[in-house]
Amino acid sequence: MRSANNPTARQGVSNVAGVAQLGRLGLPVEYEPRFLAQEEATAVLCTLFDELTYGAELAARTWGRQPRLARLEWAFGDRGSSHGRRGVDVPVLPWTPTLQALRDRIGARTRKPFPVSVALVTLLRDGRDHVGSSIGPTAGLTSGQEIFSLSLGARRDLLIRPRARAARSVSLSLGHGSLLVLRHPTPLRATAELPPAYDVESPSLSVTFADVFKNGVANSVQSTQAPFA
Repeated sequence: MRSANNPTARQGVSNVAGVAQLGRLGLPVEYEPRFLAQEEATAVLCTLFDELTYGAELAARTWGRQPRLARLEWAFGDRGSSHGRRGVDVPVLPWTPTLQALRDRIGARTRKPFPVSVALVTLLRDGRDHVGSSIGPTAGLTSGQEIFSLSLGARRDLLIRPRARAARSVSLSLGHGSLLVLRHPTPLRATAELPPAYDVESPSLSVTFADVFKNGVANSVQSTQAPFA
């Protein structure tokens, strides 16, 4: 039995409460703290770091010299897909073997059609890196899909805030190897952000599987919502 003084146990209880609170607000989410076992999650993280090398060089050439970026981002996926955030285009690179395997594994978990054209990869190098408040329609993502986001590396807090009511943000602690699922209509009715965490010194990586427009046209297989980016 875990001790009540164990920080991991406390975070688990907090996430259960957070998921329940979001449900009462009409924002259904699911959180699987051990979608990947710790050892497997670490191996996947190391492999992805190797696979991201070319993407980092491409991003540097694309964005040029700027002040420290709030995060590093890549998009991998189907030919013809595109992705952008607030006017900045993120080149879509070909699928890597690791991302394809993760896509298929998460797809098998859903037990229903899993339309995915890209994997959006976000690297937070340390606690200074962050992701501001965002929502899917601003990033060229198609309507009608649930979001599946895998977290690897350092634990970071995700803040989900309802858009249509004066409610406070609900915090979920995203641990190494965890999977967060945003169910309909959460991405339509809320925003999400990963704020700075200045006590965190190690990197974290998130992989979000989504469906985006191809050559300006939505993919033919859709479900019911627009995901976060």
